[in-house]
Amino acid sequence: MTQEARIRRSATEAREALARLSLSTDIVEQQRAWEVFLSAWRRSLNQVSAHYRNNSMDKLADEMHHERIFDPLLDYVWEARNTEEHTADGTSAPALRRVQGALHVNGHDLLVNGRHLLIGMNETVLEFRDLQVVRAKRKVTLTAPTLPPKDVANYAMEFLSRSLSSLG
Repeated sequence: MTQEARIRRSATEAREALARLSLSTDIVEQQRAWEVFLSAWRRSLNQVSAHYRNNSMDKLADEMHHERIFDPLLDYVWEARNTEEHTADGTSAPALRRVQGALHVNGHDLLVNGRHLLIGMNETVLEFRDLQVVRAKRKVTLTAPTLPPKDVANYAMEFLSRSLSSLG
């Protein structure tokens, strides 16, 4: 299998996980789809970067890296994969959690998850947490996105698609 075919296979896996994340109403399946997305997305970016460097396109690899590290949302997704990979139980629990609770407003029970989202009381949603990462031997906090996981994954997938466009 060629390097480009491996890259496209990983990107397809990320797209399929994004579709499952977007379409599923099952919270466990959404969390699993998020974890698969993280792995496939990051693997794809690593493969694209290696392809650029192996084909004397260092400038493209550097531009892709620069955009990823300076975009807070892309940086969060990248580090969420680190968190998922390096937790004791092998899940992305530190980055993504289930939230359920109730608030009574005008005779209706609503859930307020602290991220400006109101849903029915008996529903559960996935919500991001702040991440602690180490950079230059100092702990840094990456602020959790306020968007739903499917929107964050969509944004990250758009970045990957732009990165793939230079493959030819």
